Amino acid sequence: MRFLHIPILCSLIFLAWSGIPLSVQGQNLAQQAPLHSPMGVWFQDLDPEGGSIRGDVILTRALIEEGIQYYALYWGDETFEKVASLPAIHFFQPGGNLVFSFTDSTPIPNGAVYLIVRSGNQFGENTPGVHIQIDDLGVPRTLAQGLSFDDQNELPGKIQGLGQIQGDEEETDIEDYVLYWGHNDTEKMLGQTQPLQIIPRRIRFFGFAFQSAEYGFELDIDAPEDATHLLVFTRNDKGEMITGQSVPLADLGSATEPAQKMEFLDTDIDPGEISSNVDVDRAADEENLTHYSLYWSRGPSRRISRVMQVPKEDQYIFGPLLVPNTKYPRDATHLLVVTQNQPAGLTSSRLGEMREGISIPIPDRGAPVNQAGAIQFTDVDPDARKIAGEVLIQRADDESDLSHYGVYWAEDPETPLANVSPLAILPKRGISLSFTIPENTPVPARATHLLVLTQNALARGPLGPSVAIGDVDTIPVPVIEIPEEDNHIIGIGFAPDTLHGVLFYDYRASDEVAWHAQYTQFQNKVFFNDTLGKKNDAGGRIDIQRQLLSLTYRQFPLWQSNDIFQGFYWGGGGGLGLMDFSFEGNEVSVTSSVTDPFEFSDRPADHKFSTTAIVGLVEAGLQGEQGLIWQVGFQLGFSLFLQEDLDTGQIPSFAGQRGAASDEWEKGKNFSQFYISLGTYL
Repeated sequence: MRFLHIPILCSLIFLAWSGIPLSVQGQNLAQQAPLHSPMGVWFQDLDPEGGSIRGDVILTRALIEEGIQYYALYWGDETFEKVASLPAIHFFQPGGNLVFSFTDSTPIPNGAVYLIVRSGNQFGENTPGVHIQIDDLGVPRTLAQGLSFDDQNELPGKIQGLGQIQGDEEETDIEDYVLYWGHNDTEKMLGQTQPLQIIPRRIRFFGFAFQSAEYGFELDIDAPEDATHLLVFTRNDKGEMITGQSVPLADLGSATEPAQKMEFLDTDIDPGEISSNVDVDRAADEENLTHYSLYWSRGPSRRISRVMQVPKEDQYIFGPLLVPNTKYPRDATHLLVVTQNQPAGLTSSRLGEMREGISIPIPDRGAPVNQAGAIQFTDVDPDARKIAGEVLIQRADDESDLSHYGVYWAEDPETPLANVSPLAILPKRGISLSFTIPENTPVPARATHLLVLTQNALARGPLGPSVAIGDVDTIPVPVIEIPEEDNHIIGIGFAPDTLHGVLFYDYRASDEVAWHAQYTQFQNKVFFNDTLGKKNDAGGRIDIQRQLLSLTYRQFPLWQSNDIFQGFYWGGGGGLGLMDFSFEGNEVSVTSSVTDPFEFSDRPADHKFSTTAIVGLVEAGLQGEQGLIWQVGFQLGFSLFLQEDLDTGQIPSFAGQRGAASDEWEKGKNFSQFYISLGTYL
């Protein structure tokens, strides 16, 4: 048993070594973990590579820091627990700098989904702490545009039918659409290791798609009890986008008529404890209902645990419910009521429950009851998913039970984002309840409103006024890519060895990928000299003209935007070659006689020939920009198919004409080329 003291001893050694005090404000700590967590944590990834992060983690300290000796930053899994195999990333001292920087590209460990911060001392840590989901910048930034599904199976829990995903028209950074069960309209269900379906994006050629961006899918599966939505996320080889599209899971066999209203008034004055009746107004139509169920919920719809289930025949449905000093789960924020159409013989299953219901925030009486009067805000930042402007708050009529006003990001008019730090904490004694949101302030995923909540030393009020952020929820998340006007490049060039011309067009699909279309025209003329004297003429010429229209796919593994040297590229592709051969010469014959041992005679001997070749290409080169876009590269070309080869038997053999024609033809069939070109953006 003495080995159980080793973790405590190690903790004390660490605290002494790190300089974190073992007492706060000169008082001895009670032998318990801190009672208060930090108010929030914020992080935005700045690393463009998928699977790694870089940037600042900014912590908002606890409203009351008594008993807190340190804040610890951890990797967190999908259950909001620390990844067991990994140590703490960083320890903050309460009175010190509450910023930690991932200065280099830091790999995201397997299983890590969140960053978690917990307050702690030598007796333990406050759990669960605060967390923020890791939004990996390298994954797609483009959403699917819509999702629909129609259940056709009348059995509760059985999902069978057809659905459709409305894809993005551009699909610049998307490889697949992946379908999941959801706890709500934003979060995947815990424990899903594989998606329900993977739908590859449509095939594109030369940057264009030849089919619509509508993807059909079919489901025939038992739905998990906790599933309330279907979610679709976009994915590439670096990971999935954090935000997706959703559709409520309307299970045809389950209850569909919700309760109409729920009321609750806490009579327990201790924070973290409640006691009261829960009054529920029945559903308008109870014909297909058998039960009502009450749940603790995180957010308006995510069930944590069931408090009670009652049949619809009960007169008061719930009535006297929560005894004094009832502690609610630490991560519970709402009470949720759902109706149920429970098949006969099942008493404990959630089968047949309505996927969504009605909910209210848990009104803990230890928190302030009085609310701020109003909040005003107008976004003046023109950029999508960024805001700026002045926030004005109207004070509560009665401020006796509050000490501060907190302004929070919210996913709807009532629910603050649990994993994001507040925008501001304003003391009630301030001269003006206003502050300015600076330019280019990013809007967290799922945030649609600003919500102001009153708070005191015990807790935060459950309700308060809110204001819509503006048009941010109608503007899609911007795609991180080269601006559209910089996607198309045209230019000209030449090959130094043969001086033939080059015309090209580039379509930049992303920083790392381009399609390169090129047209080259080559002409080679060889003239024959008169080598045998005046009595004969073996002169003539060979004229070879070649055209190549090609398309290659290029990868830029080390792209540097807006630099004189932008990057090395490599790629491959193919093309169509057209070749014309023309020979103009003389057929010379030799005879002998008594008067002249050698008598020469000649006659014209012309030959023309045309053929077509299918050409394969492998290329590599450098690209940069200094006013104009420049490219220096080499293409290795080889004939995959030649329609017909030159018949050299048609060429006269006298004076080396046939050999010269054969040599020049072999040169003409070599499609390899070194080229230099200049281009500009369209």
